[in-house]
Amino acid sequence: MFKGKEVMMVPYQAEYASHVAKWYYNGEYGRFFRHIMRPLSYPDIVNYPKVMNCMVFMIVHNDIPVGMAIVSDYKPQSRVCKIGIMVDKAYQKKGYAMDATISVTDYVLNVLNMNKIVFATVSGDLRTEELLKKGGLDNEATLKEEVYYNGKYLDEVHYTIFKDKFNSLYQDYWRS
Repeated sequence: MFKGKEVMMVPYQAEYASHVAKWYYNGEYGRFFRHIMRPLSYPDIVNYPKVMNCMVFMIVHNDIPVGMAIVSDYKPQSRVCKIGIMVDKAYQKKGYAMDATISVTDYVLNVLNMNKIVFATVSGDLRTEELLKKGGLDNEATLKEEVYYNGKYLDEVHYTIFKDKFNSLYQDYWRS
């Protein structure tokens, strides 16, 4: 477990499965779960990190799960991985997504010793793109028609940040 200013990042446990199932089965959050290649059953969701071969952290505020962060495509040789952040609509616009993004990025870069983080979003997800830009990430690449979602091909947009830039930007984050 690690802490931001407003949220706790708690390793996924089976007790959180009902929250993840609510998001997974709700079409509003479908773009976040776009990487899943097959339908998941509830037992799959209970074992989500193992089934999806990723690290999952619940974003918790005042003991309430408000979202989740996924660390995937972990490449220890090149020290690169992807992170995805999702916050329940009821808890958006409260700063939790930014706090979770900064907290999990710090953990991955400075505890897991990664050098580069990639956040992937889809074209048209302006709120996420704004959050990533505000957080100091750079638009590195656009993969044309990479995602098929709701009957349409969408571009996947990659935002990245390197360890040295992140540490320079956020060296005083927890002190303020």
